Amino acid sequence: MDSSVLAFMISKITSLQQTLSVDYIGKKFNEGDNAKLFSDKIGSKHTSIKLDKENFFLTFKEIFSKIDEPNADSALISSFALAKEAKNKGIKVLISGAGADEIFGGYSRYFSSLRNNVFGLFQSKKVDSNISKIIPYKYKDYFYKLSNSKVSLACNQSGQSFSLIIKLFKDKNSKDFLLNYLESFFLNFKEDFFNFNSMVIMENDLKTYLPDNILSGFDKATMLNSIEGRVPYLDHRIVEVFYSTNLDHDYFNDFSKNKKIIRDLFKMKISDKIFKRKKIGFDAPLIEWSVQNSEFYQNDQKKNAMLVKNLDLDFIDNNINNKSFNQLIYTTNVYNSWLNSL
Repeated sequence: MDSSVLAFMISKITSLQQTLSVDYIGKKFNEGDNAKLFSDKIGSKHTSIKLDKENFFLTFKEIFSKIDEPNADSALISSFALAKEAKNKGIKVLISGAGADEIFGGYSRYFSSLRNNVFGLFQSKKVDSNISKIIPYKYKDYFYKLSNSKVSLACNQSGQSFSLIIKLFKDKNSKDFLLNYLESFFLNFKEDFFNFNSMVIMENDLKTYLPDNILSGFDKATMLNSIEGRVPYLDHRIVEVFYSTNLDHDYFNDFSKNKKIIRDLFKMKISDKIFKRKKIGFDAPLIEWSVQNSEFYQNDQKKNAMLVKNLDLDFIDNNINNKSFNQLIYTTNVYNSWLNSL
């Protein structure tokens, strides 16, 4: 939706617009076909880039041999591939729809629901942490999310399993540091079961997830290819107007009508099919590529000394074929590759 709105607006001022999308081969849902149809409708020249698992991990190696800091969001790879194609086509500026979700309310975590209300349910009560030791890994994340709403938000933002990360640390001080850091890092957005502040969650995202993940990845992908990246939704005037507006509770009642402001502004100009389309995302199908992800970890025999010192890598080795560890394995690949490049 976000990129489509920008492409539509740009098509009104120039006929020279080029649009690009990335499809992952093996991913159940991609946006390439729909992007091509919409591009034909607005008269832009469209290119759909195809990424298979072999090219993905080759690109992974290229990026983390050059990048200045690690970023474990797999969308960085597709952003880099897109920017590289843009450079090959002589495109100088890439315009992204990044920021629309954080500004106008596009993530399910902003909306009142039983799941979002339940997470953090027990945080005002003293819960024995020893209980987590007898809970199977499959359910431990639920324990942590029920016990702490900020842990729940961190997991939602990152896609990581908090229980696996806690187990991975060798040192208790490191585990305590992570918990204390999350407590100080996020603004408190939930006092009790019925007190769920959507705007504060969005403010958390605006200060953390957006700059440290979304914008960081887009910035690095474009800079590595000498392309200028722009994010129109984050014009300070738009952000200031939206965050100075007191939205009523109904704005966050129905996730199927997320980003209501954008929908209302463009419903007479853009097909309703665009707005009803399920959000797909830019991330790689790591679950489908779990074998290759695990092989990448196993084939990289040079485990960085910092990881060996601080992490229980045997914990990963003993669960290398467990798909619940897939994101953790990918993140370890990222940090190991980046540290070894220094």
